[in-house]
Amino acid sequence: MRWLLIIMMTVFFTNGARASLLMNVPAEEKVLQVHGGAVQELHAERWYRLLVWNVLKGTRPGLMGDLRRLSREADLVLLQESLLGGAMYDFFTEHESIQWTTAVSYENWENKATGVTIGSRWPPVWRSFTRSKAREPLIKTPKMIVYNRFAITGHEHDLLVANIHGINFVSATSFASQLNQMSDVVAHHLGPLIVAGDFNTYNNARWDHLYGFADQHELELVEFSDDQRFLRLDSILVRGIRVEDGKILSRVDTSDHRPLTVRFFLPAD
Repeated sequence: MRWLLIIMMTVFFTNGARASLLMNVPAEEKVLQVHGGAVQELHAERWYRLLVWNVLKGTRPGLMGDLRRLSREADLVLLQESLLGGAMYDFFTEHESIQWTTAVSYENWENKATGVTIGSRWPPVWRSFTRSKAREPLIKTPKMIVYNRFAITGHEHDLLVANIHGINFVSATSFASQLNQMSDVVAHHLGPLIVAGDFNTYNNARWDHLYGFADQHELELVEFSDDQRFLRLDSILVRGIRVEDGKILSRVDTSDHRPLTVRFFLPAD
C-alpha cells in the first residue's frame, strides 16, 4: 500500500510539473484583452442587473446558451474562468452592446487564454488588473482580479467594479495577500463600489479574511434568501449602492458554480 501511494504521488507531481511547462503566463502588457463594444451611459437614480458566474471555461454542454440568455438580461457581467477561445471567444467578439475586459491568467497548450472578465453595457473610463503574488501549486499559475471604472451621469464619483478569482490550493495567508493587493486599488476610491466573484472561501479562515476586507472598505455582503450552497465560494459585496432581488440560479447547472444575480440602484449624490 505504501509503494502504491508513492507511485500515485510521483505520477501526480510529475504530471503537474509537465502541465506547468504547458501553461504560459503572459507578460503584463498582454494581460488585458478587450472585445465587443458598449455605447450606453451609466446613470444615477436607475436600477441595473448584475450577473456573477464562474463558467468553468465553457467546458459543459449548454453553457454558452445559458451565458447568452443571462447576459441579455444583465447590464454588468462578471465571469471567472472565462475562455478566449472557441464559442466563448466568438461570443465576446461579436457583441455590439457589451464590452468585455479580460485579465488573462494564463494561456494553455492550445493557446487559449483563461482569466476573469467584466462585461458592461457602458464603456469603462479606466481598466486595470492585479495578478496574485502567490501561484497555485503544480501548474504554477496566478489568479487574477480585473477592474473597470465607469463614469456615472448624475454622480460626482465613478463606479468601481472589481472581479476576483481567489487564489486556490494555498494557505489562507496567501489568500489574504491577494485581498491586500486589491485593497491597494480600492482604498482611495470614494464612489460606489462592487467587489464580486469566486473568492474560493471554503473555510473559516478565508471567510475571516474576507470579512476583514469588507469591514476595512465598508462593504456590505449581499445575502441570498435561497442560499442552499454547501460551500459559499462566490459572493457579491457593495458600497454606496442599494441592492434587491438577489438570487442564486440553482437550476442553471452548466457549470460547477451556480450564477448569482442581483438588481442594484445607483443613488445620486
